[in-house]
Amino acid sequence: MAEAPHQGRVGRAYALALFALCVRGVSSGSDAPSRRTDLATSAELASYISGLSGLSDELLLDDERPGRLLGGLADRTGGLVRKWQRTLTSLIPAPSPDIGWTLRELPPPRANATAAFYAALLAVQSNVHAAVLDAKYVYVLVPGLLAHFSPGYFRQSVERLRSLGLDARYLALDGSPGACSRKNAAWLRLALRNAHRGSGGRKLVIVAHSKGVLDTLLALALYPELAPTVRAVVALQAPFGGAAVADDISARGDDVRELLGRLLQRFDLGINSVRDMTYAERREILRAHGCGYDPRALGGPSSVRVLSLASRAPRRPTYALALSHRYVLRKHRAESDGLVCVADALLPGSLAVVMDEADHGLPVLPGLPGARLRGADVVEAAITVALTAEAELPLEAWDEAIARAL
Repeated sequence: MAEAPHQGRVGRAYALALFALCVRGVSSGSDAPSRRTDLATSAELASYISGLSGLSDELLLDDERPGRLLGGLADRTGGLVRKWQRTLTSLIPAPSPDIGWTLRELPPPRANATAAFYAALLAVQSNVHAAVLDAKYVYVLVPGLLAHFSPGYFRQSVERLRSLGLDARYLALDGSPGACSRKNAAWLRLALRNAHRGSGGRKLVIVAHSKGVLDTLLALALYPELAPTVRAVVALQAPFGGAAVADDISARGDDVRELLGRLLQRFDLGINSVRDMTYAERREILRAHGCGYDPRALGGPSSVRVLSLASRAPRRPTYALALSHRYVLRKHRAESDGLVCVADALLPGSLAVVMDEADHGLPVLPGLPGARLRGADVVEAAITVALTAEAELPLEAWDEAIARAL
């Protein structure tokens, strides 16, 4: 039986509204965390449906009249709007209880190194470079999931380190940063071993970003022969405990997951790369393989140094990750860099740094001309803190109050 024209428009509107909501999340009004778990406003739902299906503009009422809005829409669509609202509401996740689970269940960070980081950052911005940036190390930079599609990824940091006379190498993950962590870990095993041997046996300082941290730590866990070759791991904005955004994507219905899978494949990425960052998968990997280092053994003069850096994104509405930042803030009531929650990015036993006003791309992407903060400055300051003897750093004790504040 042929579909009525208005039914076709409504069906397409529903599909597009559903997809937009799944990708974008619902956000409106203040950035303050919302206590609601339903749709942010009825007017926003109506704007999707009305705008996409060609319904009359007169149905778009303001937020103060949601009852009239839905009533009018329901009268004209035979109750379908209420059904759509219930369906869409069921797809909006409640705040995840898993955010920050590693801080609750695993050993906490060893110390709060935020003050030390900002002191190092000020020195770097004043063109004062620390002596601990020694040429006896090889500096290896490991990218995250979307490196292929981010021109200049880590480029400024590589150039900065090389300008200081250091051996800095960008590992392109065999052209597939979007592969699953186990595949990338196997490739990293070879790349890190070659970097160590090819440099005459110099130890490695690994600077990894986002999912690249997960790949690096899994490589260290699966191939313990790598550990003696590593001096330090600098983990930038890692979804170590998982990522709420990845969890929400994985929790969608089969149709949405299939659509996402096709999009990822088109860009040479895999759905497993997203699944690797879910809370369930991170729990399983850490249970089966551990952190890739012993959190309780860190701090000794010969042990690997581990620094983890998390950040809070700006609350300005103009920066690139504003929508995803607002989504996480409103639906999960958690601070994030736009993609990774602060509480999920701090590694057990590490020196922990929490930056303000830095989104997920800042440490690795080229900044705009005249930008106050450059990614190369952040990377250099983080490496400086990671390599400096702890007795020389203004460290603060880590306590539960800090964790609760995140």
